[in-house]
Amino acid sequence: MIDTKYRTAYAETRELYDRLAPQMGGKDYGYEILYGPEVVTPSIFILGYQPGYRMKIDEMTEEAKRPAGPPTTLEYASATWPLARALRSIWSADRMNDMMGGNINFFRAVSVNEWTTIPLPVRRELQEHSLGTIQQLVEVYAPRRILVIGLDTLKRIPGHIIDKGHVSSIDPSRHNPIAQEATLWGKPALAVTHLSGARLKAEDRQNIYNYARAWSGI
Repeated sequence: MIDTKYRTAYAETRELYDRLAPQMGGKDYGYEILYGPEVVTPSIFILGYQPGYRMKIDEMTEEAKRPAGPPTTLEYASATWPLARALRSIWSADRMNDMMGGNINFFRAVSVNEWTTIPLPVRRELQEHSLGTIQQLVEVYAPRRILVIGLDTLKRIPGHIIDKGHVSSIDPSRHNPIAQEATLWGKPALAVTHLSGARLKAEDRQNIYNYARAWSGI
């Protein structure tokens, strides 16, 4: 069933992308569904918002924009981009072998602002497909815990429940938590301030790392 679900997800996403890419105003940079191979009951599913795209660096063929399946190794365990490096500050690469990752929006964008220039009906269909599909995949893989990258990412997911555990900033002017425990799709979740884009004080960053490590039990 798991194998069928992942193959269906890739096939349906390709079909949708092929249909809607011509309506994206030249901002059709492809998609990424999973960031590593399938794992039965992963220790953690790392759930982000949307894969980025760097002009002239990430240029790829039309076929490469349409992956037929996930990478053979978890990209967070070896990639050099900032979020991957930050996650390896919480867990060493060898402790990430039984983790999985994905996004609630599969479709690459240079920035959130540029994404909003795509016609609303197109964006809405892409986003609804992504969120529904990733929820189905997470429920099938049944991770023990979900790490949500970005507190705003958690807010975009209907049905989440905020729990008591959280981390406050050492900066008294920063009133919102920098990490927040929740329940998402029936699983314990921890949403953290985006570790690659947020302006975090070094002590706040370390407090998030320590809290996430203790929360995960890894």
